[in-house]
Amino acid sequence: AAITPKSITATITGNPTKTYDGTNAATLTSGDYTMNTGITGESFTINQTSGTYNSKDVTTANAVTATLGSANFTPASGTLASNYTLPTTVTGAGQITPITLTPTLSNTGVTKTYDGTTAAPSGFTPTSAPSQLLSGDGITLADTGAVYNSKDVATANQVNVSGLSIASVTGNAILGDYVLGSSTQSVSAAITPKSITATITGNPTKTYDGTNDATINSGN
Repeated sequence: AAITPKSITATITGNPTKTYDGTNAATLTSGDYTMNTGITGESFTINQTSGTYNSKDVTTANAVTATLGSANFTPASGTLASNYTLPTTVTGAGQITPITLTPTLSNTGVTKTYDGTTAAPSGFTPTSAPSQLLSGDGITLADTGAVYNSKDVATANQVNVSGLSIASVTGNAILGDYVLGSSTQSVSAAITPKSITATITGNPTKTYDGTNDATINSGN
């Protein structure tokens, strides 16, 4: 008679998570694996630390897979590896979280001439790539509104931008791999005086008095 090895499976548990880094590489620990031999007192520890997400991107990464070899199993005391057919792959849920960006807005083109309103130009861009961006990646921003803190030349010194969001991403990333830390931001700005002209109207008229003096009133 003979005893054949028992086939057992393993699962990645604990939802291994990392911050977006542009790759699908996953780092695992022995605590990320669950494997039940079904035999009381017999167990294995899995030491494979490398895995692979099913996507490099935040919005589509939802699983992790690891490849296992015999060297990745450490049997507990009293457990014989030869009694089992060990799994060669293991899969489970996992996720990648976005990088949070804190861009500084450019004030290029924000100055306007006084028009009696607090309305400000829209479509701001970062002054430079935020330090949290991975090399080769870039972003463009969108906003839902921008207003000066005052309508008047003497007191207007900043524009408050609201509804900031990432409109597009360039490089190796896609939308969703980055998020903004705040949807509002302020940027230095100014309102310059409006130049105006005046004209004398009404054809001011006088009776000859030997001088070129003219009498003008506010109606002129």
